[in-house]
Amino acid sequence: MRPYEAGLAAPQHETRRANERLVLAVGHIVEAEREVPFLCECMDPFCTEPVPMTLQEYESVHAHPRRFALVPGHATVAGEQIVGEDSRFQITEKPE
Repeated sequence: MRPYEAGLAAPQHETRRANERLVLAVGHIVEAEREVPFLCECMDPFCTEPVPMTLQEYESVHAHPRRFALVPGHATVAGEQIVGEDSRFQITEKPE
């Protein structure tokens, strides 16, 4: 990551850490097909919109360390690409 991008990406990484804590807290009690309201991992540090995903969908997105789950249409960083989407969320990927 380029130095100027490190500060820009901080909100996404902080939100990802919060979402990972949510997985640890509820992962053992939530049914596989049930959606969990994860936090949007967009660039807006004040965004609190939920991204409804199953635990399997969340883990699939984050199996790739440069991918993030966002509410459709939320802010991305220059160079970040949408690599997947449905009506509930978009998956973005940061460049190497």
